[in-house]
Amino acid sequence: FSFVIADLPGLIEGAHEGKGLGDRFLRHAERTKILVHMVDMAGTEMRDPIEDYEKINHEIYSYSDQFMIKHKLLVANKMDLPEAKKNLNRFRERVKEDIIPLSAHTQEGVDELISRLRELLCQENSQEK
Repeated sequence: FSFVIADLPGLIEGAHEGKGLGDRFLRHAERTKILVHMVDMAGTEMRDPIEDYEKINHEIYSYSDQFMIKHKLLVANKMDLPEAKKNLNRFRERVKEDIIPLSAHTQEGVDELISRLRELLCQENSQEK
């Protein structure tokens, strides 16, 4: 079987109300079967990973209930950077979901992400038949 991956840029607050290009991105994401929510766990640019995660979730769930029933993978990216491990521990205390730690730079976690995506894609493909 085949599949398409769409990389959607970060959403801004109010995207579900049409701010920026957010509603276009959300409309596109709504057609996907699986969402991979990748969070910058290093908190670069003075960002808080928990706050970023909660804002994105607010935007997608405010846009459409369809996001509630999609398969989702939560990925903690930039795990090779200094603050990432501390932020991941704090994130895990707050967010009670399965998290795949990953570093695109060192490739840590990439195999796990691919494996999990493959599993979900196979599930989706078998349900469509």
